Amino acid sequence: MDDGKKRGFLLASCGTAVVSLAEQLLSPTDLDACTFDQIVNAVQNYYAPKPTELTCRTILLHILLCLLTFYTIYYMIGSVCCGVFRLNSFDAHLPFEFKTEPSYSNPNYLVNVISMEITFFSSGLFFAVMLKRWVWDYALTVTSIHLLLTWAGELTDALKLAERTCLCFEPRL
Repeated sequence: MDDGKKRGFLLASCGTAVVSLAEQLLSPTDLDACTFDQIVNAVQNYYAPKPTELTCRTILLHILLCLLTFYTIYYMIGSVCCGVFRLNSFDAHLPFEFKTEPSYSNPNYLVNVISMEITFFSSGLFFAVMLKRWVWDYALTVTSIHLLLTWAGELTDALKLAERTCLCFEPRL
């Protein structure tokens, strides 16, 4: 099919809003002088622009800012909870340690759970104040990164344990 027929079918099948948008995007050139690909590319770039390098850097900066905020809040609330529950020491691995026996009589477990719950609630509020847009996207990204870091730490511990266990046995011939 030649370009003129494709352009004609495109303009006939689109609504008047899309045709007037294409006219605005491609002005001062008349739509009859434009190719099918030019019209499609202009409308596609308007509705779904490709992200620029600046946009990607801004998103990465916001993710790093949210991670820093999340862990700062986590450590602040964790240290306050350690004081409230009168623990002897503050564990620096608090956000990543989930080996504590779950029991409401265990103060280490309570500090971990309360810190986590308050951190997720308050960091969501901080993200809303800092970013004002796409709060849930950043909150879910930070949660996913936190889960991946926690899982990676658990996997590393399991690999170290397996390595120690394997070194204890000597192969028999």
